[in-house]
Amino acid sequence: MIYFKHMKRFFFVFFSLVFLLLPQVGFAAGNFVLTPAKIEAQVQPGERKEFSLVVINNSENTETFEAKVEDVSGGKVGDSPAVLLGEAKGPYSLKDFIQFSVPRLTLKQGERGQIPITVSLPQNVAPGGLYGAVIVRPLRAEAVTTGTQAEVVPQLAALLFVRVPGEVREAGTLEDFSVKKEEKSDAYVFRVVYENSGTVYVNPYGRITIKNMVGRVVDTLVLDPWYVLPDSLRTREVTWAESGLFGRYTATLELNLGYGDIVQEKTVSVWVIPGYFWLLLVVILVAVIFYIRWNFVQKGTRG
Repeated sequence: MIYFKHMKRFFFVFFSLVFLLLPQVGFAAGNFVLTPAKIEAQVQPGERKEFSLVVINNSENTETFEAKVEDVSGGKVGDSPAVLLGEAKGPYSLKDFIQFSVPRLTLKQGERGQIPITVSLPQNVAPGGLYGAVIVRPLRAEAVTTGTQAEVVPQLAALLFVRVPGEVREAGTLEDFSVKKEEKSDAYVFRVVYENSGTVYVNPYGRITIKNMVGRVVDTLVLDPWYVLPDSLRTREVTWAESGLFGRYTATLELNLGYGDIVQEKTVSVWVIPGYFWLLLVVILVAVIFYIRWNFVQKGTRG
């Protein structure tokens, strides 16, 4: 109950901030696009590599966009795939090795432009992974402090994962695999929790095979690769909304850990009971009670 109270308060503050910002800033989230969302690259010690991000101005005004760099790290909760660290340095810091030849870009309405990025590694950099994010925001959208002292700045981030060749430690495991029914529908949500205890990020992937009581496959859910940063947990949820099923089913997860072609498996049971079943059960119970009472009355009449 306390959780839902906090959620209601959050959404109230959020939408209040949106309506407060729109007249002053004139720039709403979704008025510009940053692509790609993630860049993965292998860079040798002492090597320089160049990349570029594309910014698309979908607003009604000419906008100047500014780029900056922050380090990122993983989280231990599972619901935060990458945490921006602001001015702090991460355990696998990349921001000191990134330069912009053009840190600012002015675009007219509907125009697109590129932000060139150079990654330059020193000769003595250690093997492993370096993780950062290029954050782009419109300069005209300065932070606005509201009466609640909350600051909101529309911005987008592109993740940059750099792999330095050499001896590294790849280690990960399937921490948990569970299933729960959604409260307001007949859908089921499978929850996969992966723990990366290595020194480089990995991209696990797999599939969930669902079988009925006689062992026949009724559905297969594909888990596309998703990244997990080192020293972190990450949760992946997959929704199963197959209709017309009833009874006990088994769901087997086959998860490739993202390195060494190692696959871990885990099976959970799912009881599929459609909502109409309970209605039918109530109708049957009412009918049985009515029949018993009617039969009792008829016997009393005869007696």
